[in-house]
Amino acid sequence: EVYIRFNGVQASYTVTGSGGSQISATIPVGATSGFITASNSLGIATSPEVFTVTGTAPVILDFFPKGGAPGSTVTLYGFGFSGTTAVKLNGKTAGFSITSTSGTNQISATLPSDATTGAFTVTTAGGTATSSTNFFVWPRITGFSPAKATAGSAVVISGANFTTANEVRLEDTPGLFSVDSNSQITFTVPARGKTK
Repeated sequence: EVYIRFNGVQASYTVTGSGGSQISATIPVGATSGFITASNSLGIATSPEVFTVTGTAPVILDFFPKGGAPGSTVTLYGFGFSGTTAVKLNGKTAGFSITSTSGTNQISATLPSDATTGAFTVTTAGGTATSSTNFFVWPRITGFSPAKATAGSAVVISGANFTTANEVRLEDTPGLFSVDSNSQITFTVPARGKTK
């Protein structure tokens, strides 16, 4: 069996020439510019020149870690990242650098200070790729009002990424709460709560 690869990415093909002298290969998704190789159990042949893949959209395969705080670094894995012009998380621009340019590409992305939970996108001249899963930005508290309250009173907590909150505590004591929006929670001071 013969394997045809574009810069390391395996392609499907059909034999079109008599006696197996010619093949017609389909450029695979994720292929990047590089050498074409043909290999079998006897060895490998490499094209004498680089084949240029034009207008190829990037592909995001995965990212790690799956969650973190604004300002943290996330590694994106995929194909076609060469020439990337923008990386975004849920529409917010992230700083980035390309850490590899052949085979499986990697992008090191720095989350913006106003990052919110959502999908990553990578944009090149060939198009935009969107991650199949969301990155979860940890909740953060920026303030609360009032600063002092008795048990049973309501306190409004301000911040970001509250949508998936499943518990709110005052010191070590959980209290009743409602998520008003992604940036606001109303918390009821528990009877055994302690203030600081």
